[in-house]
Amino acid sequence: RGDYGMMTLVGPTEGEWVAETTYRYVGHGLGEFSASPATRRGPPSWCMCAAALVACLVVAFVVALAWPAGGGATVPFHCADVSAGWSEAKRSWCCREAGRGCPAA
Repeated sequence: RGDYGMMTLVGPTEGEWVAETTYRYVGHGLGEFSASPATRRGPPSWCMCAAALVACLVVAFVVALAWPAGGGATVPFHCADVSAGWSEAKRSWCCREAGRGCPAA
């Protein structure tokens, strides 16, 4: 059977013709076909890691610039309880900011 890829008659009497494809090992590195090397598309993985690192640094820099310098608004005085013992600075600040402790007009 040296006719590989040829039409072969099958069946005991009036068979039919069937296309038959077979493969035969001819030895390592021999034959008409060779394995093609694997190809990788896109940039190398180190390039993607560097781009992600730069993007994270840019985001961190923008957040640092937008962050308030004092860590947020702080309230220097608690104005809930109006007391006669308040200092002048507390009375002035609470009157101006909270409308409490203002001198009677």
